[in-house]
Amino acid sequence: MFLYNKKKGYMVNVDMIKDIFLGRESGTLAIGFKNGAATKLIAYSSEVEALEAINMIAERMSTSTRVVICIPDEEEVRIHLRSGKQIYHHATGKKTKGHGGS
Repeated sequence: MFLYNKKKGYMVNVDMIKDIFLGRESGTLAIGFKNGAATKLIAYSSEVEALEAINMIAERMSTSTRVVICIPDEEEVRIHLRSGKQIYHHATGKKTKGHGGS
């Protein structure tokens, strides 16, 4: 299985990767190889987007039967973040006492 970065035209063999983590610079993803080397994989606008990208990569790796998994670009991550937001309500659907109002 390979991870593919469309922007850079960069592919890496997943069997050689030890871990995927947040890089030193804010909003970057880095990969650590089994031989001890590390490299920056892709940069996003924020750490929130970078964390979501890691989640998306993990989800794609666990559900995919494909040999090549594309690393999500910034727009894909933003769309995924927007679509994943949920509005939380009280379990009964009613307001609780003590929150003002008449």
